[in-house]
Amino acid sequence: MTPEAFDAACRALPRVQVEALKDHGCFYRIGGRMFAKSKAGRSCAIKTASAGVKVLVEAGRAQPAPYLAEAGWVSFDDIESLDEAEVKAWLVDAYRNSVERLTHAMRVSLGMD
Repeated sequence: MTPEAFDAACRALPRVQVEALKDHGCFYRIGGRMFAKSKAGRSCAIKTASAGVKVLVEAGRAQPAPYLAEAGWVSFDDIESLDEAEVKAWLVDAYRNSVERLTHAMRVSLGMD
């Protein structure tokens, strides 16, 4: 998957807010909750269910994301080595989990409830 495809997949999700910071990459949020980020260069991080961290790390496919691993984040050093369909599925799951954790009022304000 290319970094551009990662960005497009994140932006394709409904009502995603993107914050681009020079030299730090992009942060992808829904209702203020971050679910993915692309780092400067070719790396990325995705929020997963806590079991997902263990599975991906033990399989050697990802590392616990620095400072965020306890919150269920994994990071990948080379996004271009990842399967595009698989990453898109992870992004959709991360997005859905973030939406589920939004308050009812936030979901209503976003037109999602």
